[in-house]
Amino acid sequence: MSSRFVLLLAPIVLLWQATSACAGQSVLGKSFVVKDPVPNVAPQKRSIGIVAKGSVIDDTIFGDPIVGGASIDVFANGATSTRQTFVLPAGLYSPGGAGWRASGNPVRSYTYKDAKGIHGPVKAVSLRIASNHTLSIKVTIKGDLGPGPQPHVAVVPPTPGTDGGVRFTINGTGGGSYCVSFGGTAGGQVTNSPTGSDPDKTFRIASTGAFPTSETGCGPVLGVSGRSLTVDGVPTFLKGHGYGHLELALDTDAADDAARGARIVRIPVRMLGLYASRTTDGYQANAPGNLDPAYLQMVVSRVTEAKAAGLFVILFVDTNCGQKAHFPGDGDYEHCTFGGQPGGNFWSADGQFYRDTVTSTWVYLASLLRGMIDVHELSPELAPPSGSVADVKSVYTELRDAILGVVPEAKFLVGPYSYDVDKIGTIYDATWSANTIWTANLLKGATQSGSPPGSNLAARIATLTGFVDANDAPVFIQQIGTESSVDTDDSLLDAALTATEASSTKLAGYTSWEKVSLFSGSYGEAYLPTPAASPEARVYKPNRRAVFTAHFQGQ
Repeated sequence: MSSRFVLLLAPIVLLWQATSACAGQSVLGKSFVVKDPVPNVAPQKRSIGIVAKGSVIDDTIFGDPIVGGASIDVFANGATSTRQTFVLPAGLYSPGGAGWRASGNPVRSYTYKDAKGIHGPVKAVSLRIASNHTLSIKVTIKGDLGPGPQPHVAVVPPTPGTDGGVRFTINGTGGGSYCVSFGGTAGGQVTNSPTGSDPDKTFRIASTGAFPTSETGCGPVLGVSGRSLTVDGVPTFLKGHGYGHLELALDTDAADDAARGARIVRIPVRMLGLYASRTTDGYQANAPGNLDPAYLQMVVSRVTEAKAAGLFVILFVDTNCGQKAHFPGDGDYEHCTFGGQPGGNFWSADGQFYRDTVTSTWVYLASLLRGMIDVHELSPELAPPSGSVADVKSVYTELRDAILGVVPEAKFLVGPYSYDVDKIGTIYDATWSANTIWTANLLKGATQSGSPPGSNLAARIATLTGFVDANDAPVFIQQIGTESSVDTDDSLLDAALTATEASSTKLAGYTSWEKVSLFSGSYGEAYLPTPAASPEARVYKPNRRAVFTAHFQGQ
């Protein structure tokens, strides 16, 4: 199934305090209506209406949108899926303006009004808890409201549609989420109309006597607890693939991995760097998120597909210009002149350009894909010329603080200088422990080196286990793999995966490097027959694929 995924954000509100949001609450859906009366011609006529009402155990409304603002993530799935996040700024309502009102003591309802579209197309929102422990949510969105050029509403009937929903999140201190699902396992009567139209003009899902809806939850929540990663509070070892080359991934890859037992995927954003062969530099100055729109669309599509398949997502921003030192003649030195001098990086005289650019990219992506990025891998393999731990942490701190300003519940993946296993102890910071996962590489230097081949792995594993024991902190391996040219029967790969999964190792999970390679002797379970071949022409390595499948499906 192909997917059309478009996102549009209202102005982002920066939050001054970083805190964790509570887990989401599921609310019973009543009706979900997406209209596009004149498809592809008059986006100003589009509208979205959502109503939910159901019993809740806790009468507390988590958070205060007057202080922290809120976001509404709406999705409509089917043959052509769309999704959009609307951000509702903090602030009190004033007559003729826009903003929030609260009622009750303690507060039992919040309403948002923006009849003139000052901040965007969301006309009205209400969140109310009645005395009978019933919570109701109403959302009204109009395409003719909002500043800037059309389209203001990007969610349209899926033609035909299968399911949809909304996640309403209150930002800031103590904020929580409320999730409403329609169609699919949530039930409801699905209507795509008119039946002879392509695209459809209306997509409706309603709870009826014959087709009642049910609550399906807010989706699994990834947490950090001591040395473990948790899924809905249960310690869980997570396994999956990494997409080394974004351009080589297919829209079916996430579903393929999930069907084989994978629970997580690592997706790259590559910018400000000279990337060889099929990997391109996605940077575009003055574009949203500093990313070329087509490249950004690839990122969004891969993330969306992963979430639709039920996978947790690690997103990383890789910037070769920023992350390491450069030398004349190495290519990067000549390429990395964005900040004004050759060979720029995070710590050079023009380093603030690279820091500010990546920071603004992260703020954009974290806001745009809030609720879909489970782990923010800030900047892999930082290698300052000084070799200083302080220089590594200075970059992490700047990026962390910026992301927490817009996504207080964010979780992070960080590693030591160059992601060197032997240096992992240098990066630990107890003040980061509530929202941070630690990492290092387990590639050919660990998995296939030594005499006999692979004999260095045990020492590397022991170092990681020691870190876990010393700090009661989770370690997730974001790159593990062996080269097929050396590991011809995949026995070293099997041994490496087995070692990381052993309970005595105490690790929290891994993603491979990489699902698809550019040539047969590399790390992937598949490769391209020629460097210029289409991604669809990939050739699978049956035995290597079987090894990964067996481990993904294992406990």
